[in-house]
Amino acid sequence: MATRSLYHNIMLTGPRFDLYSVYMSKPRTNAQKAAAVERVKKWAIKNPERVKTNKQRWATRNAAEIREYTHTYYIDHKQSLIENKRRWRAENKAIFMAQCARYRKAHPEKSRERCSRRRARIHNATIEPVNYIDVLARDGRWCYLCEKDITLTDEMHFDHVIPLSKGGAHTMENIRPTHGTCNVRKHSKILEVKHA
Repeated sequence: MATRSLYHNIMLTGPRFDLYSVYMSKPRTNAQKAAAVERVKKWAIKNPERVKTNKQRWATRNAAEIREYTHTYYIDHKQSLIENKRRWRAENKAIFMAQCARYRKAHPEKSRERCSRRRARIHNATIEPVNYIDVLARDGRWCYLCEKDITLTDEMHFDHVIPLSKGGAHTMENIRPTHGTCNVRKHSKILEVKHA
């Protein structure tokens, strides 16, 4: 039985007829290949929606391979990727700070949790997921430090009852709502909890 050419393999077994792949697979001179690439580029410029649709379809079909490739690439190039990110942040500090500010404004809960978890890691504290909405549902808008309501106009903080720097844990049980001023005044002191 004769061996089928690449052209026949694509035509008979491929998911669709791919003219570009067939054309580029045939023996061509470098000039012919360059001309073919230019034609494809021109077509892509004229048909941006089809290009976008094709890319999305390809990405959907190959999601597992993309994840695997991305993960492998990150592991193989981790140090250089981290250095490039640090360099970019240093060279574009204003842009980076603006991006961070926009993210914090759009996602205050996630930002607060990320900051608290980072401080907990620095102090080798126990870390559990904390849902600040659940903390508010449990304690209400009540400052456990001054034992007064936290009005909507007051700045509200979430305080670690036993500070992280004193061995406290970053857990739901150790976090209470406070006035911003009360929390700043308390700083890292350990006080008796008056309101449960």
